[in-house]
Parts: sequence; structure tokens; C-alpha cells
Amino acid sequence: MKIVDETIYVTCRDQIARLRDLNGDGEIDFIETSTTTTSHEHFHEFAMGLQTDREGNFYYQIRRHALPALVRITARCSRVSRDGTRTEIVATGFRAANGCA
Repeated sequence: MKIVDETIYVTCRDQIARLRDLNGDGEIDFIETSTTTTSHEHFHEFAMGLQTDREGNFYYQIRRHALPALVRITARCSRVSRDGTRTEIVATGFRAANGCA
């Protein structure tokens, strides 16, 4: 989870989501996709460690445990543009990644 400009963002298996309080009662009413991620359906593949940089880009890691990977690069750190339109892999090869710091 990361709070940016009073908006809550969370990493999920398939997306970075914005949590919205649409009626101002202090409770989340709506989950909105900010960007989709490239994790897969295996229950041991996790998206973790949502962080931001000074420009507002998001960073998160995906790591798969247990079974062989379905895609070539699974232990990776990705950068997502602040507007959610661009994603790129910025680092790979993590052995036991548990998030970005």
C-alpha cells in the first residue's frame, strides 16, 4: 500500500489499484484499476512492496515461489509511470524478493 496525494494505492495480483471514498464517509466505496500488472494465475506468484519515486512512478516486485515459472522473468522489479500507461522491468534475478524498500 502507498498513499500518494491523499489517494491510497495497493498492489494486487493483477493490478495496482486506487481505493476511492466516493461519498466522503471515510470508507472505501470503489476500487479502480490504476494499471494492470504482469503476474500470472499461480497462487505462489506475488506482487509486493509498492513504492514511489520523486517523479511519482510506482515500483513493485513480482516473485514466484514453488513451481517452475510460466514466463521467462519472474523475479523482477517493475516501474509503472504515474499515469499507469507505461510499465518496464528495471531489475531481475532476485532470489527471495519480498518487496521494494
